Amino acid sequence: MERASYDLVCIGGGGAAVLAAVHASAAGKSVALVTKEYPGFGNTRLAVGMTACPGLLDDDSVEHFIEDLLRSGEGISEPAVVKSFAAGAFRSVAALEKMGLLFRRGAAGGFPPDGIEKIGGHSHPRSVANLGGGTSLGANLKAALWRYGVAVYSNTAALELVKTGGRVIGVLALDLKKRHFYGLDCGNVLIATGGCGALYYPHTTNSRGAVGDGLALALKAGAVLWDLEQVQAIPFGITGPRSMIGALCGEPSTAGPAGRLLDGCGNVLIDMGINKMTRAAVTRVMMSAVTEGRVDANGGLLLDLTPNLALPQGDKIYRAIRRSGIFDIVRKAYGLKAYRWEEYWSVMPTFHYQMGGIRVNMFGETGVSGLLAAGEVQAGLHGGNRLGSVALSEIYTAGIKVGKVLGKKGVLPDLNPGKSTENEDAFLLPLRTWQEIISGKGKRNPALLRAELEDCMWHLAGPVREEASLLEALKKIDRLSAESRNLDLNQEIIFNRQVLDAVELNLMLPAARALVSSALERRESRGAHLRADYPERNDRQFRCHTYTKMNKEGLLVSGLEPLRS
Repeated sequence: MERASYDLVCIGGGGAAVLAAVHASAAGKSVALVTKEYPGFGNTRLAVGMTACPGLLDDDSVEHFIEDLLRSGEGISEPAVVKSFAAGAFRSVAALEKMGLLFRRGAAGGFPPDGIEKIGGHSHPRSVANLGGGTSLGANLKAALWRYGVAVYSNTAALELVKTGGRVIGVLALDLKKRHFYGLDCGNVLIATGGCGALYYPHTTNSRGAVGDGLALALKAGAVLWDLEQVQAIPFGITGPRSMIGALCGEPSTAGPAGRLLDGCGNVLIDMGINKMTRAAVTRVMMSAVTEGRVDANGGLLLDLTPNLALPQGDKIYRAIRRSGIFDIVRKAYGLKAYRWEEYWSVMPTFHYQMGGIRVNMFGETGVSGLLAAGEVQAGLHGGNRLGSVALSEIYTAGIKVGKVLGKKGVLPDLNPGKSTENEDAFLLPLRTWQEIISGKGKRNPALLRAELEDCMWHLAGPVREEASLLEALKKIDRLSAESRNLDLNQEIIFNRQVLDAVELNLMLPAARALVSSALERRESRGAHLRADYPERNDRQFRCHTYTKMNKEGLLVSGLEPLRS
């Protein structure tokens, strides 16, 4: 095991992790970034690029933005976290532009009114698009790391957070390129690993690496997870061909003012007004038809955008939505006529964003000494539902804030691993455990177990849930957890995909169990969490957080926790 020491280790390669790393490095701290892919890849690279920025137009304000966020959260957002985020969100575009990202601006340098979009659930137009989308965004993130001298461990998986005396003092990591372990001593760890949509693969817009590993790392380190049942399904995902299932092809706002939603038999489910609905509201309507079996040949529903073309401003509406790039995938999946809105699209909800996550305060502190969290992996901001185009604002606001906090913090008195026997010993047990996991002397194929887990999550804990299916999901997860300790891996050293499957499987399982346990605790329908056996929202009993944590015996326990504010 190779050792190194840093003031800060950031786990993740997206906006929150990179900006935190950059700001801490600019403050004079030694910083490392650990990412399973390359910096700027993952979900950040897949982003369409829309960013919510309150106050661009005279009739909008931060106060209006706060009202929208709290309303969207359906009563379980933390107001203090919401207000802290909203107060800095107007700086998000400026922060991106400082990194080199370009936004569409007018000749005078401002944002032209017709370039400021009103995304579904927002009361005012406030969302703007960057040029180049996620690809450009990812390239700028990568360049920022080099400019600020951050040590980058790419294609490297964080396996476990190492603690002594109740404090996180390091990260055990595995170089996936050459099957080599790192022991990274540090003063602080930031988890910014994004969401858990890949638990539902292929029914997700997320990258293959968004498996909820940050949630598992936090649980094992003693952090508490909040509202993990709240995983947002975006309504319009591709249903075929198989290689494109789950790919994002739109959201409520891109249905236009006259778009219609039909079931597989041609019956109208929503006639106009989709563009004014939240993602959760549209998903509720869709899943009621899906559960009744009223689907098309691909198992989806039908999105009809042709009525928009008959409107006086139909061509302008089409060009404005096409310019965002959000439905470019339709041309590849369904052909040119569908791309031109001349044919229906087959659509199905696809898991998109994790609203629940690690419990933090407004500074990203988790309550575990030395451990912070930022971005999608943290809880408290979105509550039961995320407004469109807020994700990029969030990761940059959170990343900058946490980076500045870490830049001011002190570090452990002695980070030299050669002088710390206590630190050395703390790495040995997790190292032996993970060496055994990837030794590959068992009988089960990790890729097959992973596929079985993903299928279990979609069918038993998917967009619509009930107690019987959730209990069955727990039983399957427990069986898969037992089998994950008996893996058969080939002994190839260089870029062994089976090793990554084994690592991610062992981190996916506790994240999946925490999600299902939280879904059982919330016996109501609220936000993105839809219970067929409890279809109504129940503020009297459940206007609170669900929590999941790991007890001293290493078992997950769940319950309900009051709102903080």
